[in-house]
Amino acid sequence: MGAATGIGLVFNSIVPHFLAAHVDTVDYVEVIPETLWTDRGRLATRRYEPIPAAFDEVDALAERYPIACHGIGLSIGSASALDEQHLAEIRRFADRYGVDRISEHFGFSRVRGPEGDDHHLGLAFPIPCDNDILSWMIGRIERAMGILGQPIILENGVHHTPLIEQDMTEPEFLNRIAEVTGCGVLLDLHNLHADHRNGGHAPLAYIEALDLEHVREIHIAGGSMIGRTYTDSHAGPCPPEVWDLLVDVAPRCPLLEGITFEFHDSYFPRMGSEGLCQQLQSAREIWAGLPRRHDVT
Repeated sequence: MGAATGIGLVFNSIVPHFLAAHVDTVDYVEVIPETLWTDRGRLATRRYEPIPAAFDEVDALAERYPIACHGIGLSIGSASALDEQHLAEIRRFADRYGVDRISEHFGFSRVRGPEGDDHHLGLAFPIPCDNDILSWMIGRIERAMGILGQPIILENGVHHTPLIEQDMTEPEFLNRIAEVTGCGVLLDLHNLHADHRNGGHAPLAYIEALDLEHVREIHIAGGSMIGRTYTDSHAGPCPPEVWDLLVDVAPRCPLLEGITFEFHDSYFPRMGSEGLCQQLQSAREIWAGLPRRHDVT
């Protein structure tokens, strides 16, 4: 199977049925590997229990589509020891499907409990972009990539909590990490939009500060309001502002390999198959207009 380039879709329970009827709407499928097993935690004797039905679905998709990996469980910015067991499990997943692009979230989502076990917070929180943390993160990322056997790409998250008195901005921090380690960046345009909707910085200011030569993948999605907060809920079609950002930034990413649409299966009835096809077609039209240097084999 070839590289995961072009237009992709994040795997969920709807995707196998949708792609059976709309085979040519995507070029690759991006899988969250943690949805394929039960993780009983670092202290468990037998930590990972595969979910056979989920693996069967991905096996079937992998016969036609390249598979990309989008992890949610590493928590690269947690203060606890790097989870090498988890990295090894991701490596096994990547080897099984010939994955050549592994992404994770730039931030942390797990904290250590009183008994030494990890607790998932349910949200990803940002890392303070300080010089001392930069050195620490570089070591963790280099160790992670050594276990994975390939570079990792890190996704900018939503800032649910403010960070003050940092030594540098997040795009500057990502630039320096990528320059030293060789990791890449997954630029989530909807996350930038969500931050801006909630009073954060303008997305274009973030993009202008980021070295776009490190961007290997772009995520697009829709969101929804919870109370007075706009959330990255993957609740349906992309807002117009996200499409505008994609049109602006994608041609400026010389090593861009893919544009991936994310949606949560519980919101599928809001779009339906026709709406999902429209989102993927809009992304494909933008991809088709990019300079040919984006082709990566």
